[in-house]
Amino acid sequence: MSIKRVLLTIVLATLVTGCAHSGGAQSAASAAAHDRATWATVQELRPGSLIEVVQFSGNVECGKTISVHDDRLTIASKETSIEISRADIEQVRLVKGVSREKGATRGFLVGAALGATVAIATVESNRAPWTLMLSAGWGALGALFGAVSSGQTATIVYEPNPSRRIAAALSLANTRLHPAAPAKSSTGVKH
Repeated sequence: MSIKRVLLTIVLATLVTGCAHSGGAQSAASAAAHDRATWATVQELRPGSLIEVVQFSGNVECGKTISVHDDRLTIASKETSIEISRADIEQVRLVKGVSREKGATRGFLVGAALGATVAIATVESNRAPWTLMLSAGWGALGALFGAVSSGQTATIVYEPNPSRRIAAALSLANTRLHPAAPAKSSTGVKH
């Protein structure tokens, strides 16, 4: 028996015996209400909010929200809009903060301005070369500080109820274990 089959058997046994429950029985109605409540959070996002969308297929799309409907989500990603069906979405994360690149750029500009100010205020001879050197040095320190002190965080704003996630994972595992057989012609020759 292969490792994949053993793992699939363990997962199925865990689900069937109820070992995977989260502390209490959850009715289908309450699971659906939980699902709708968290999708409502996605629908409340402002257009232009930066989000990451994780799909059950494993694809991750990052972009800004354009629109959110009951059954789909549309985001702008790299000069194109992408429409993703709600049924395909495993998780939606709201991204906040400044990227490290923007933090480094801001830090460099602030550091360079401070370096130039210090040079102009303190240097009496050879002001131009010293201004360039101090601006570059302070700018580099500012860029380092800006990159280290900034960063983005992602907060989960939507995750469908666990039964949908488990069903999708089992379906994907089953597809990988039993790929579609090649079609046979009437002569019995594979195509």
